[in-house]
Amino acid sequence: NDTSLVLRAVHDRGESILLPGDAGEIPQAALAAGDANRLRCDVLVLPHHGSWSDALPAFHRAARPRATLVSRASEPRVPASGSKATTRAAGDFYARLQRSDQYCSTARRGWIRASVFAGEVKIETMR
Repeated sequence: NDTSLVLRAVHDRGESILLPGDAGEIPQAALAAGDANRLRCDVLVLPHHGSWSDALPAFHRAARPRATLVSRASEPRVPASGSKATTRAAGDFYARLQRSDQYCSTARRGWIRASVFAGEVKIETMR
């Protein structure tokens, strides 16, 4: 997973979609610590199907997506094991994310299509 391809597709107008594959905690942290413009995107598919890593919030902040997508059978959740700080951080992150009107998961919505045109992100779903 740590050698997963991370793809940022950029249209000539500047709109972009970031597909980080199954990148785990180490690559997420390294990418978030690098040049923020390299991660900046309009649409982000959460890495590793939205599974928790301590680096995930910083990765998400660095990407500054206007829409966040998760592809998995169930909503991402707080890890069953870990410290109280990790549990709290994961719970806070997922709660904020899921309250966002620009969050969409296949668990909740089924099929997802995201498009960006003229600065506007459009999310279509079908169950």
